[in-house]
Amino acid sequence: MQSIALCICSANRPAVLDRCLVSLAEGTSLPDVVIVSDDSRESSEIEAICSKFPFVQYFKGPQRGLCANRNAAIAHAKTDFVSLIDDDGIVDREFIATLRGILLTLPEKTLISGDVLEYGGRTVPSNPKFLGYFGKAFGAGALQNINLNCNCLPAGAFRSARFDEALFYGYEDMDLCSSLLSQGYHIVHHPELLNRHEPPPRVGADNSRRYRWTQQARFQTSMKRYLVWEKKPLHAVGFFVLAPVHRILHALRIGLFSDIPLTVTDIVLATKQALAYGRNKETI
Repeated sequence: MQSIALCICSANRPAVLDRCLVSLAEGTSLPDVVIVSDDSRESSEIEAICSKFPFVQYFKGPQRGLCANRNAAIAHAKTDFVSLIDDDGIVDREFIATLRGILLTLPEKTLISGDVLEYGGRTVPSNPKFLGYFGKAFGAGALQNINLNCNCLPAGAFRSARFDEALFYGYEDMDLCSSLLSQGYHIVHHPELLNRHEPPPRVGADNSRRYRWTQQARFQTSMKRYLVWEKKPLHAVGFFVLAPVHRILHALRIGLFSDIPLTVTDIVLATKQALAYGRNKETI
């Protein structure tokens, strides 16, 4: 039977992590390994929560951002498959048992995505739109992304791809999938896999920071996708022109005038990073 590691990234939210681990403990089947990588500023509370669950392996995270923490958690997993969830995820009682059944007949180089209940609805994995946003239905076409909080990937995939630690927050799953698709992997949708995502309420300042981080990440991942993974330079040129215009118009509409100069900085930085990444990749 294929072994599974569930990798959980956590930071400064002991009560939220406790809820996640309780949901896992109440399941009909446990993963072979459960890893918590803790990026908290002060780790004693998270470590104390983990000590309540004998199946959890606790590790101190690198504290260099979420992508670095994801990579660190995966590095501790010595299993055939890895499933990724954040501390604000809630694992369905049948998730691991259902996953084990799927893995029995899973073709090589295949990534699995289920669905996630969040924000009052059901999030189905979707493909990126031209401007980099999630939400393009894949229909009969090939699926290009997974749902974080409900997924499973072969551990071997992480020998040739990693989460990009230059991304501070957001769109890292799309970037990883773009890399793996370019290497011959494919993604299958299993809607019978269904976890929940219940993030704590965010205050206004948190929302503003997350908007800034995600817009920056959208520019970075899209430019890298067009220039490096899909090798579509004309798409990259179109994105370079249209994405900043779209973002500036949105900033004007909602009165977020401080985002206008940041937009210009972000598209230039994203282009430079994508070109540098492509050059470095060719020399490896």
